[in-house]
Amino acid sequence: MTEETARISPFRRRRVVQRHRRPASALRLAQLALATLLVVGLPAVAVGWTATTDTFDLRRFELEGSPRVPEDWLAERLASFEGSHLLALSLAEVRHRVEAHPWVGAVQIRKRLPASLEVRVEERSPAALVRRHGELGYVDASGAVYAPWDPDPTTPDLVLVSATEQDEVRRTLQFLALLEREAPRWARALSEIEEVDEQVYRLDVEGLPFPVTVSADGLAQAVADFHRWWPAIVARHGAPRSVDLRLPGRIVIQPAAGPRGEPDRLARAAAEEMR
Repeated sequence: MTEETARISPFRRRRVVQRHRRPASALRLAQLALATLLVVGLPAVAVGWTATTDTFDLRRFELEGSPRVPEDWLAERLASFEGSHLLALSLAEVRHRVEAHPWVGAVQIRKRLPASLEVRVEERSPAALVRRHGELGYVDASGAVYAPWDPDPTTPDLVLVSATEQDEVRRTLQFLALLEREAPRWARALSEIEEVDEQVYRLDVEGLPFPVTVSADGLAQAVADFHRWWPAIVARHGAPRSVDLRLPGRIVIQPAAGPRGEPDRLARAAAEEMR
């Protein structure tokens, strides 16, 4: 070693290389397997358990019917679902079973875990009674006949609509809504209505011993004219066979055939009520 090398050597530093330790491959595989089990395995076990356990078997029905759709009828219609798996039960099928009753208007269905089914029914409200092809039936607001007439005392008094087609019934119901707005007294006393022409209707009003023909156009004014002039007409001509209010500003009467009597008395009584 030269003298120069001896002077430099004490100041030289050694290079130190740090080595990074890697986890063992077996440990990494174990961690991955555990994560896979948690993500995939546990849900699969849960699904398998819910599919095989009887915890969710349907055992109880909570039913709310109506006067025409009683709970007994609902229980009979839904009895075949008892024991079904509640989570897999098709609510559409339950609804289809319940809506088979003609008086069912709306249905509310709810699953109540773990084993109950709640069904509540809202009954249809008839808009009128229709006479079609010699038969009586209840109609809804759309004009569809949904049930035959029956002498149920709980059904409110309904207007009788004489019609043959659903479109006639629908137009007549629209006219009834107009009558309620523009002539509410007649709407409340109306017993029967028939469409005799497009937007022309023959009315049977309680208290008037004759039919009245009106048009949807100018209805309010026609009824007002009738109330203004009718007492004088009855006093002069007696009870007519019919009255036509279709012409603006005119009251067309068809004289009654035969001797005067009871119709005149009823007409005068009605005229007195209109004063």
